[in-house]
Amino acid sequence: MTRLRSADLGPSVLDPAAFIQEVAFLVEVRPLGDRLFAEIGEHLRRLAARPDLLAEPLAALPGTGASVRLLAQHRSGPSLFLARLGGREPGPVHDHGSWGVLCIISGRSRMTHWARLDAGIDRDRASVHPLGERILGPGDVAWFGGPPDDIVSHEGLEGDVLALAVFGRNPTLGRRTRFDTATGRVSRSGPA
Repeated sequence: MTRLRSADLGPSVLDPAAFIQEVAFLVEVRPLGDRLFAEIGEHLRRLAARPDLLAEPLAALPGTGASVRLLAQHRSGPSLFLARLGGREPGPVHDHGSWGVLCIISGRSRMTHWARLDAGIDRDRASVHPLGERILGPGDVAWFGGPPDDIVSHEGLEGDVLALAVFGRNPTLGRRTRFDTATGRVSRSGPA
């Protein structure tokens, strides 16, 4: 099979399976970081222009306020999702266990990036602090690195917030952590 160089990406990358194949190749041969995440985001923006991706229903993610549909997953880990990011209330501060890149399709959302300030020794408590936030609208791209830089929250500001998101591994298959910023309590969901 001939590998594509990212500069040669053509219409086939508008197919979710071809897109995730190319992402898997890129993360295998290039260092993870802002440059690669920005490139993945540009390809996500092109893929987000496909209205047929919105045709099928999404499944609720318990305890998150979000709902998702897996569009494609590579055997090495990268996964592509269509996601509805919560409602008007701020969503929980949560991790993904992976790096991630997202592109807003519709609506406007406040994405806050958080940092864990404690050493992570106490499994039931954590101290997290906001690092910064961005207001994202249609076509905007944002990303976060792998653990421990994968802690975010979303708040819908306007309309139905839909996004395409690609992760280094499928976050629905692993253990997810939610952080209560008021009490310092930590809760977990997903497979142990």
